[in-house]
Amino acid sequence: MTSLALHAGWLYGGTLIAALIVCVRKIRLMAERRRPGRPTPSRQQTTGPKQREKRVPAV
Repeated sequence: MTSLALHAGWLYGGTLIAALIVCVRKIRLMAERRRPGRPTPSRQQTTGPKQREKRVPAV
């Protein structure tokens, strides 16, 4: 019997837990985006795209 066969339960269990964490985070993120209201501190409010300064060609 190989070592992988002996530890397969832990490997599958860890993979399932990691997948569950990813799914929960994704659901929470989608719910946060749908909910109007106060902005989160991690997201900065922007008024729009930045405008570039016009460059004057050097003579």
